[in-house]
Amino acid sequence: MTDFSIVYVPVGVGTFHMETAGQAFRDTCALLRSLAEEAGLQEGTLKIPEGILFSSAEVDAWMSDKDPSLVILQNVTFANAGYTEKLLAHTKAPVLIWTLRDPAADGGRLKLNALTGAFAAANRLYMDGEVLYRHVMGNPSEPDIRRTLQAYMRAWACRQQIEGKKILRVGEPPEGFSFGEIEETALKAQFGMTLQKTPLEEMFARAKAIPENALAGYLAEAAEKLPGFTALPEQNQKGYAALMKAYRDYADAENIAALSSRCWPDCFTEYGTPVCTVLSMLGDLGIPASCESDTLGAVTMLLAAKLSGKAVFFGDPSAVDEKEGTITFWHCGMAAPSLACEEEGPAVGVHCNRGIGPTMEFGCRGSERVSILRIGREKDGTLRLFTTGGEALERPRQYHGTSLVVKPDRPAAQLVHTAVEDGWEPHFVIAMDDIVEEMQLLAMLCGVGCWPY
Repeated sequence: MTDFSIVYVPVGVGTFHMETAGQAFRDTCALLRSLAEEAGLQEGTLKIPEGILFSSAEVDAWMSDKDPSLVILQNVTFANAGYTEKLLAHTKAPVLIWTLRDPAADGGRLKLNALTGAFAAANRLYMDGEVLYRHVMGNPSEPDIRRTLQAYMRAWACRQQIEGKKILRVGEPPEGFSFGEIEETALKAQFGMTLQKTPLEEMFARAKAIPENALAGYLAEAAEKLPGFTALPEQNQKGYAALMKAYRDYADAENIAALSSRCWPDCFTEYGTPVCTVLSMLGDLGIPASCESDTLGAVTMLLAAKLSGKAVFFGDPSAVDEKEGTITFWHCGMAAPSLACEEEGPAVGVHCNRGIGPTMEFGCRGSERVSILRIGREKDGTLRLFTTGGEALERPRQYHGTSLVVKPDRPAAQLVHTAVEDGWEPHFVIAMDDIVEEMQLLAMLCGVGCWPY
């Protein structure tokens, strides 16, 4: 996908109350332009006509040279299904149907009758069967309308930002972890990104070839930022620094946006130092990184980090407290240091099973709103998105490794039962912000099925 245009299609009939309709059109144009600029959409993305389109012929003419990625079909007044038929003759892009409210009923004239027009448009889209569409209702001045349109703009800006980016997979998934794989054709078709692969052994070779005098900066950074690092054996300190430089240099040279990496058992048995802290530090450098070669997890992390503007947590749903209504997400030694709770702070130690460090060892900070996310696969191989919201509680480390305690919006045990029975993968991404709507819209725009919980 290379054309990222959003086309505004305001439709109406000239015999309704044009003073009300005209002001609504002008207010809408101002709002759309403001939100497009705020979201950082590329210049020319948003296409707005000079005025309301008062006939199906005018819709036909307006759409004749457009190849939109998204259509905002606004019923400024009533408009019959013929307008939508002309729209469908030019595009099968997703449609946001936007209905304006009629002024308050006063026993006088119905000024717009826009809602009836929305039903006509939606019915035609439904019968067509090929177009994804959603509906919103309200005037440009309403906060809920602004929030929804803002989510669309931010979602589409994210889609623009990832176009042409590379996802790196380092090493093959461990046995039984193939659930995170994605075909390069699907990654390209739906997200506009390419998949690059390199053996884990190559990273080991790169790390081992780095001279000791090139490690000083990485060693100093870890000693400053990660309490407990200098207590580790010197060989593991240097092993971390060399692996960190190898991954960082590779990512910079190849313009890698996010990566997944094999970790166990090779990093312990072949290299002698875990990659956990390397992946954690990359997250705070703006390169989201998943472990256990979960490439779909890395894609989920990248989208969530772009939309939230923050590092995100990647881990397993490991424990449920029915009484408190919480789920503990955990991983055995990986999380960006910026996620550490304020009281505990980031720290490193040794792996709970292998006894080798450095691994990250802390509980994550609280957040009034979080989003629990996962791009996974349907039975037929197509992609689907898990979304739900909640609150993160400020809690110290729950187990060796890193942990995040979340109180979801629905009962925790019920959510877990449903997610297990629906066959979701065992890795989830938690964004420290409310980006559920943005992720759902981005999924729609990318042709990914959405499973809201």
